Amino acid sequence: MAAIKGKSRITFPLPQEEQHIVSNLRWMGLLINATPVALKGTPLNLLDTLCGRLEGLMEFEPGHAPAQVHH
Repeated sequence: MAAIKGKSRITFPLPQEEQHIVSNLRWMGLLINATPVALKGTPLNLLDTLCGRLEGLMEFEPGHAPAQVHH
C-alpha cells in the first residue's frame, strides 16, 4: 500500500495480512497526523501513550456495558 512511507522495508507473506494491519493502524489513528495524541507515562514513553490511545478508542458508549463471560 502506498500510504505507508518506508513500505519497501516491510514485507508481508499475504496481501490480506498487510491490508488487515494497515486498516487497524488507521483505526488507531497511528497513520494520520490529524489525531492529537496525549503523551502518557512517567517518564513519558511510547507504550503508555499507545495504551492510553487504545483505552480511549475502546471506551463503551453511554448506555452500553461490558459483557461478562462465564465458563
